Amino acid sequence: MALRNFNFFRTLDKDNKELVHSAFIKYLMQYNDIFYTEFIKTDKRYVEPKLEKQYTLTKKQKGRVDIESVSEDNSTLVIIENKFKSFPYQEQFLFYDRILKKHHKDKKIIKLLICFDKEFAENYSGWIVRDYRDLLTFIAAHYPMDSRDDHSVFIRHYYNALNEYFQEYGKLEQNFRELFLNLKSDSNKFWLKLFYSALKVRLETYISENDIDAYVYINNGNTTVPLLNIVPKSWNIHNNELLIQLQGNDIKFYSHSNNKPFLSNMVEFARLQFPEIPYEYKKESNRNSKTQFILKTKVLDEIPSIVNVDFLFELVIKFYTALTENVILKYDNVTSYK
Repeated sequence: MALRNFNFFRTLDKDNKELVHSAFIKYLMQYNDIFYTEFIKTDKRYVEPKLEKQYTLTKKQKGRVDIESVSEDNSTLVIIENKFKSFPYQEQFLFYDRILKKHHKDKKIIKLLICFDKEFAENYSGWIVRDYRDLLTFIAAHYPMDSRDDHSVFIRHYYNALNEYFQEYGKLEQNFRELFLNLKSDSNKFWLKLFYSALKVRLETYISENDIDAYVYINNGNTTVPLLNIVPKSWNIHNNELLIQLQGNDIKFYSHSNNKPFLSNMVEFARLQFPEIPYEYKKESNRNSKTQFILKTKVLDEIPSIVNVDFLFELVIKFYTALTENVILKYDNVTSYK
């Protein structure tokens, strides 16, 4: 790496770690009062912020706040949710509200959300919503970056690292087709999870507006390729959970079931409903598995050149509607397939 391109965060391979970004925001909060007075708009003086403050709601329900800081007079609490690897979800904020009501009911609460794009965080009442464009603009306007002292060098390196991510986000949000061409790349997996998260926000809004009883979740475990599941409760047939799974270049009609007779019938029934569509259907096997696809097709087969959140949203809704109308609603009325 050429010295002029050297960056602490990239060299240490920490530039995509959410905790590192939270730690830097904490640094800005401690550097002077400008972060409080100009970015958050509070005139109170605050004690040292805390990272990943742990809270217990019940014996089984625990959570943490990314950054919190209490005013010196103990009257006001600032909490910051920093979403670098995903977008925020309604259930998370409802959980925060319960925590704050239990532990800080006598304080004024200032809630700040920072994420990649405000477009996917518009419906969170009571939260100040900023995105990384706002943060970059704020840093450039209020913090020194041109001199050679340690503070300026540190801020400049962070600014440059974050700006690279934000510029890449701006490019990919228009078309992230390239991510599907190399699903083993760690960088591509980072971005794909982020855009799946944006898709989850869109789908949950659609589900709410159309009174669909379903939940959406992203597998954050160690799957080789990131995946997103949409689980409509009405798709549970004879205690066999059926769902849509989006993973890499595949969109699947999927099952969380090891009921082989039922799944065999479902494969054949679905095949009869879509005689003109070249779906790939699950083949019979002797292997015991608790999960399997029933049918699937390729994401990239559906498009000429552009993949973005809007495209994936339309693809999923079209797939959901076709399966609901042609398979789910018809299956129970065909006794030979029960």
